Amino acid sequence: MSTWILRLGVLLLFGLPILLLNVTVLSRADKFTRAINGENTEESSNALMGLGRKIDSAWGNHKKNKRADAIFSAEKFTALRQVTYTQTFTVDALLADGEEAPAPEFHELWVQARAPKYMMQGCDLPLATFAQSCAFSSIDVDEKKDGFFKVTAELAYLPAYPLGDIEGKDGFSLETKHVNLPIDRSATRDIPISAADEVELDLHHAILEECTALREEKGTCAISNFQVSRKDNGNLTTIAASGTLKWLNDPAAEVTLTDRTNYQETEDSSRFAKFAALKEAAKKMMGGDDEEKPEAGGGIKILNGGGAFKSAGDGSAKFMKPESK
Repeated sequence: MSTWILRLGVLLLFGLPILLLNVTVLSRADKFTRAINGENTEESSNALMGLGRKIDSAWGNHKKNKRADAIFSAEKFTALRQVTYTQTFTVDALLADGEEAPAPEFHELWVQARAPKYMMQGCDLPLATFAQSCAFSSIDVDEKKDGFFKVTAELAYLPAYPLGDIEGKDGFSLETKHVNLPIDRSATRDIPISAADEVELDLHHAILEECTALREEKGTCAISNFQVSRKDNGNLTTIAASGTLKWLNDPAAEVTLTDRTNYQETEDSSRFAKFAALKEAAKKMMGGDDEEKPEAGGGIKILNGGGAFKSAGDGSAKFMKPESK
């Protein structure tokens, strides 16, 4: 009896993984062959290949369902639904009133020590617009040229907005819509720092409005990722944002290629136009000319996060105590 148990154990330990690997390879080969030959029928000519297709499809659907469940769960924090807040500044931004700056060789340590508390303000605007609770997932410090530091905080949040009706939508496909805010980036470039909070608040409202419109059209919507980038330079700052929205689609319904790869730059509202006058006034005050400056920093970049209160190379992650409204 013990010999049979040992044989069965060896079979399960070594034979089953090899069998599953072969079935998966045959499944992928079947898909590739059918795509090359233009075959659209569901049945495969080879029974083992057909079994592989079913197993591969079931596993793929399981992973997609788990991903959708995480994004559309209003009660649990998830890395699949977060805000990425990036700000570039000098060590002066972290000094208290009347406090002297440390020696240059200590600037990086100074920023690593104080940046987590400073970047906690990243939760303020989500809590004021689309989040009911907010928690730090990670923070990353990257030293740049001329005494500047780029600090990126990743925040998980619980939505305060309705996600839509997700009942009975198991197996629905998870679709994506990308949004740039604002479409005219010059409207939020080189504006007075005193206007930064109002601009960022408008951007948060704008992504919520985009999600609301998508939910009314498609039935569901979640702000999967919202990225805000801000670079201070003296008395001026440049702000930009982009968002990724997720919605559930019935696979039986017709979906165009545009629907599946929907990338949109939103139509600007008057909320951003008012900052153009502020920008011009700031240029004149600073003695600048009317020549258009190149956009600083290019696109928004998500850095590999270390844990909160950790340096960029640490590689761990730590949730801080969630903040709620």
